[in-house]
Amino acid sequence: MYRKIVFVVLSFMFSHAFAYNASINMVPTSWRLQNYSGDGVVAFFTGSACESGRLDFRSDATLDDKNRFWSVILTAKMANKSVVVHYDASGAPSQCLISSFLLKEE
Repeated sequence: MYRKIVFVVLSFMFSHAFAYNASINMVPTSWRLQNYSGDGVVAFFTGSACESGRLDFRSDATLDDKNRFWSVILTAKMANKSVVVHYDASGAPSQCLISSFLLKEE
């Protein structure tokens, strides 16, 4: 019985935490990547719920995360491949934060 209660509580907590997650699955031909001073990387015109389709990285994202994102998006553009980007839209329309991304092998 104790395990069931813990499972239900944890399920509720995690479902609530990810209630605002959204995703994009497309070829990023119209996306604009912009590099800001420091290590700021932002994607615009992505179709996200945020203003101008803006996607930002979370504050705990590493420089390697941002470099991989830049590489994945440029590779997808050049190869006409789809990417999937999962993001948290709870701050929309002012802030959508990338939680994960991948290049699809169609």
